[in-house]
Amino acid sequence: MKVPFLGTFSRHGKAQASLALLIWLNENVRLFATVCFLCWASALLAQHRRAPKHVVDSFAVYRKYMDSLAVCRQQVDSLSASAYRIEGGAYRLFVPLTFYHQPTRRSLGMRPQDQTTDDAEQVAKNLTSIGLEVGTVEEVQTIKGGLKGLVIGEVLTCEEHPNSDHLHITTTAILPSGVKAGSEQKNPLSPDSEYAWGTPENPLQIVCGAPNCRQGLKVIVATLGTTLYDGDDSFQIKKSKIRGVESFGMLCAEDEIGVGSSHDGIIELPADAVVGTPAAAFYQLENDSIIEVDITPNRSDACSHFGVARDLYAFYKAQGQEVKLTRPNVDAFHIDDENGLKMAVEVVATEAAPRYSGVCISGIEVKESPEWLQNALRTIGLRPINNVVDATNFVLHEMGQALHAFDYDKIKGQKIIVKTAQQGQKFVTLDGIEREMNEKDLMICNAEEPMCIAGVFGGLESGVTENTKNVFLESAYFDPVSIRKTARRHQLSTDASFRYERGCDPCNTLNVLKRCALLIQEVAGGKIA
Repeated sequence: MKVPFLGTFSRHGKAQASLALLIWLNENVRLFATVCFLCWASALLAQHRRAPKHVVDSFAVYRKYMDSLAVCRQQVDSLSASAYRIEGGAYRLFVPLTFYHQPTRRSLGMRPQDQTTDDAEQVAKNLTSIGLEVGTVEEVQTIKGGLKGLVIGEVLTCEEHPNSDHLHITTTAILPSGVKAGSEQKNPLSPDSEYAWGTPENPLQIVCGAPNCRQGLKVIVATLGTTLYDGDDSFQIKKSKIRGVESFGMLCAEDEIGVGSSHDGIIELPADAVVGTPAAAFYQLENDSIIEVDITPNRSDACSHFGVARDLYAFYKAQGQEVKLTRPNVDAFHIDDENGLKMAVEVVATEAAPRYSGVCISGIEVKESPEWLQNALRTIGLRPINNVVDATNFVLHEMGQALHAFDYDKIKGQKIIVKTAQQGQKFVTLDGIEREMNEKDLMICNAEEPMCIAGVFGGLESGVTENTKNVFLESAYFDPVSIRKTARRHQLSTDASFRYERGCDPCNTLNVLKRCALLIQEVAGGKIA
């Protein structure tokens, strides 16, 4: 196509060229608009082709932003979260405001240093005001019933029951000596006593069948009117007559009040336990408040307790308050055995798995998790499985990064290959279902066969069992589109796929790997190889 002003420019100078250009543009407006549109579209296409680089750059910028933030008020010692799908495209996040029993396990914030901290209701309002809409705030109890009505008592006397070969008749004090009687309920056996019912001078009469019941024992006493729970069932402690002898309370075993599983006898407390102390105070029972947050699909950064805390920090920082974020410390991570377990890793599908990292841990003992870890998971609606799996689930909800633990000895050839599946290949997942794989499904394989649907669901044959002694721990960044299509294709929705589909932080895989490895060492032992 000939454009007249180009020839004109050489013959008549700049002024004539400019005039000719204006005339041409006026006569060819549509053509000019089309050229501009094509240039704009070409620029977009070029940018799209450079997407991987831009994705990495955007995460780098996001990481700088994330590191500049800190966590909520000083009373937010730990936030844990669990998310699942609800109607309307939003996701529901349960955030318990509590701190773990041991200071070394607290991941966020500090204990309150003053009396100006916000309660759960106020924290919920603050979250809603910054875009993390809160549905409800619910108080929950680590032990159902909160051990209300249970106190420390002392068995003053213990005699054989005249009508039974295994029952005992005890007199038990649940109040300190010398407490005078008031308006409380009178002891039916000595209604005129000047001392309160439950003092050593006016003790409770309780019939007990435990073989270890004896004089001088410090025990947990369920007083009249106390409700005890056994799963969903409950019963109330009432005045009763056992083999003709009246009983005004109950001496408790561990399983009867929810502090343990033993039913071999009544609980034997230390000799220095103070009579009259509430059982909740003795066991340092702490109630919790669950904040239910509805997370929209675009807020993958808020799908962990760290993410929620980060946004809450921004609110308090804007208010001019002193706040602090303390990431889980991984400085203690080091290789214990340089000549220990080895694992070769080959990433074939580099676009679907831009970053893959792992570590071997040898000599672990798979068993039940400690009580603090089980309680942390139950609080957010997860069922404890074993100490290794529970550690990976804990860190997933803590930091928003999914991890997977393989039984090292089941990895054939001691080699990990990250590649796509063969079309029509059969694979049995953890739920025991045989699935037909698609050629675009990303798989974690050993030297001979697949072991896991990457970022979605584990395999039946490679998981951690009670016989596992060595594990390979995986922490990776998978392409969100690939994970989303695989999850939809097989109709699977897991905590891992939920986060991978929306994009995790590829710069955080190593930090989270170290965090989880140290936690596994803490609860299962072993050496990092």
